[in-house]
Amino acid sequence: MEVNCIRKPFLIFDYREWKKYKVSFDYHIQVDYGYYSVPSHNIGDYVHVCIREDLIECFVKDKRVVSHAR
Repeated sequence: MEVNCIRKPFLIFDYREWKKYKVSFDYHIQVDYGYYSVPSHNIGDYVHVCIREDLIECFVKDKRVVSHAR
């Protein structure tokens, strides 16, 4: 008797943390001891930042404006 087994895909949990930062006059934000640049026309704006283990993404009005490797 032969039994076919179907493997379930291996799921990796992708932890993301969301924070809000104000872009400083030198068009950088500080995230966990690191400085990341954003476009200069966003100086003074608040950006929503998605922080992952390997990537930082900055959003303004639900549009991604920049992403950086960590």
